[in-house]
Amino acid sequence: MRKTTMLAWVLMSSTSQDGGESQPGACGNSVCDAGENVFSCDSDCSAGAADDWSLEIEECADATDQSSMNETLAAAVDLETSYHEMIACGGLLFDMTLALVDVLLDLTLGVITEQPTGFSWTGDGYMSTPDPATEMTVTFRYGDDFEVGAEDDVVNHDLFDADNYLVDPTVGLDLGAGETLLYFEGTGPLVELLGFGPRPSSPIRIGLDDVNALGGEFGRLKLQSEVQVDTSSGNTAVTYHIGVGPKRLNPLLGQGEIAMDHLGTTATRGDIDLVTTSWNITFVDGSIAALRGDTSLEATGGAFDYDVDFVYDDATWADVSVQCAQP
Repeated sequence: MRKTTMLAWVLMSSTSQDGGESQPGACGNSVCDAGENVFSCDSDCSAGAADDWSLEIEECADATDQSSMNETLAAAVDLETSYHEMIACGGLLFDMTLALVDVLLDLTLGVITEQPTGFSWTGDGYMSTPDPATEMTVTFRYGDDFEVGAEDDVVNHDLFDADNYLVDPTVGLDLGAGETLLYFEGTGPLVELLGFGPRPSSPIRIGLDDVNALGGEFGRLKLQSEVQVDTSSGNTAVTYHIGVGPKRLNPLLGQGEIAMDHLGTTATRGDIDLVTTSWNITFVDGSIAALRGDTSLEATGGAFDYDVDFVYDDATWADVSVQCAQP
């Protein structure tokens, strides 16, 4: 819940710039006028703001006028909005890893393996641009030594191309044994990842136990990813760069979460700069896609300097606290 300890802020939130009473429904025209408080309305003043901000800034902002206060704090509002993109990127990573684990199942069903939606093969990894402001790269590495590559080598064959596993596969059944028979004319460089060795004979016989362990060899791969977001959120220019891994797929899928490494953030609004001082953010693939953890930033160059903390409790939006900058 938003709480305000500064009397001047309460007064400014409830009156217009000229001292008169604010009109009901001030939010809604997508134009932030001087008398509209960014913590009473959302960042483009099109609706009421989420009630998740805590403000303790009376010592540094008591004499600040309404418009200057709005402008100073809006940089943090815009950055929180931009950070929401991390959830979409985390979801895309999980979608890709789950699709990878299904490769052998797809082959046994006679389904042609395809790239996960939104990704393209670049020759040594995958690229996705889920929106014009976001670029995402994904690289897989071998987590152990295989015939096709040593531990930590980049997988430079498309993991979603069926020919890289088996050439001209066809499917049959052995009803007596309760097995699927996977016939093929030859093997590709990634065949060992299917879990039947580097030189399997045709047909590969796949029983129920094999189906239940389809992700075994793929789980020995490592996932590495970088996400670059370069956007204008509100009137704030935001760029942030996060990374993942390399992390082995087995524990990643078992835990249902991905720790995101902070590689850099810049957020600028006029003379106002936000600088990251700490970062501990994890994407969680639970009942809903969400974030867990916290990040802290220092804001300078505005009407007053302040520290801001974003705390995610398996949530899609942060609980945010703002305090006067510590000397």
